[in-house]
Amino acid sequence: MATVGVDYKPFPWQQEFHNCSARFRIICNGRQTGKTSSALHELITSPRYGAAVHRNKMYYWVDPQHKTSLKTLEIFQRAYPPAICRQLGIKIKRSQDERSLVFEKTGSKILFFTAQNPDALVGDAIDGVVINEAGLIENPAIWNQMLRPALGVKKGFGIFVSSPRNKNWFYDMFNEGKKGCVDWQTDWDLRDHSCCEGKHLYHSFQNPTNIYTSAWTADEIEQARNAPGVTQSYVRREYDAEFLEDSSEVFRSFRKCIKGQLEPPNPEHSYYIGVDIAKSRDWTVVTVLDRHTNHIVHFDRFNGVDWPIIEDRIVATWRKYPGKVIADGTGVGDAICSNLRRKVSNIEVVVFNNKRKVDVIENLISGIEHQDLTFPDIPEMTQELSEFAESVTPHGNTRYEGRTDGHDDCVISLALAYWPLRVKPAQQLTKRQIKMVKRTLRI
Repeated sequence: MATVGVDYKPFPWQQEFHNCSARFRIICNGRQTGKTSSALHELITSPRYGAAVHRNKMYYWVDPQHKTSLKTLEIFQRAYPPAICRQLGIKIKRSQDERSLVFEKTGSKILFFTAQNPDALVGDAIDGVVINEAGLIENPAIWNQMLRPALGVKKGFGIFVSSPRNKNWFYDMFNEGKKGCVDWQTDWDLRDHSCCEGKHLYHSFQNPTNIYTSAWTADEIEQARNAPGVTQSYVRREYDAEFLEDSSEVFRSFRKCIKGQLEPPNPEHSYYIGVDIAKSRDWTVVTVLDRHTNHIVHFDRFNGVDWPIIEDRIVATWRKYPGKVIADGTGVGDAICSNLRRKVSNIEVVVFNNKRKVDVIENLISGIEHQDLTFPDIPEMTQELSEFAESVTPHGNTRYEGRTDGHDDCVISLALAYWPLRVKPAQQLTKRQIKMVKRTLRI
């Protein structure tokens, strides 16, 4: 890649990125591998797109928040000191409502935005966009509804840069980019370069810190991996650039519970039936747990049907697998639960607030960690379990939820089916029960 007086010597993976002609390029790397620098140089001085080379181009650079945007400008100023800026005719403009790089010789611009102000992204027809730390931007509308339409008129390009985070829209795009690449994680010289020939719309690049870069020494990498408080999951995500396919942020060992198959009803058994109710975008999910084996024996997932049909399918499942129905009565579920009470003789309605949801989910977490329940390999359920996440609100409260553009209906239904198996706190036990527990445990 030719540059104009800029001290930039790309690593092999960076050179591959610059050479690639795919319209949408996704960089998913570990910490401190030069992701942001690569994207900056591509926008400013690359022969194909550089604002210092091509006339009257309009590019956007989008960061998750203002703090990240300031770091981006710091990286730019280190790579492009004042003497280089004068040579290229670059002026940095900062005002209350705009940060930009203006290229006086070519008339091109790079405007900096944050995902915290989505409305500012609407209006211009742009030639290209870089979304920096895309894995931290949970709102998929930033790309799908704000930026992608802005690229449509000029058939603009997109560059998406991040270390792996939760399985959000960036994860989906990363997987889309892998489809055109064969042996995409092997040695650079052995890679398939068909993506670089314009045959594919997407192309993903993934290089952990210890591959194709001399920015980290082997000792530094080893020290970072073994630093106090650094977990294996953190190392795999931040240094090895892996999306954690085999573990959930919340249900870390759920794959150990995947066993057996769905089963027909056993007339000698009784069941717990967890029901999460929805109508349009989300899914109604009915999960049946055998009380004698703690195994999921029936699973039903559907959407886009009328309320009477939803009720009929829940009642039919209860008649087929007799036992207790535990239904989510929050929001749209309230009306259906009122009708179900007249048709189902044994029903518990759970109305979620944040505390009750935390209790229900943490009960399921405990059950999965102790492998107290099992379930077949149901793709929708395993995907939701792997994507389910924990966060902390500004007030310090724990919050559990699925990915922003995904679903958590299977998780909620499973948690409700397991809810009756919760262990009572000691303060809820009678004195006689406490004595029995102590005798059993030999306390």
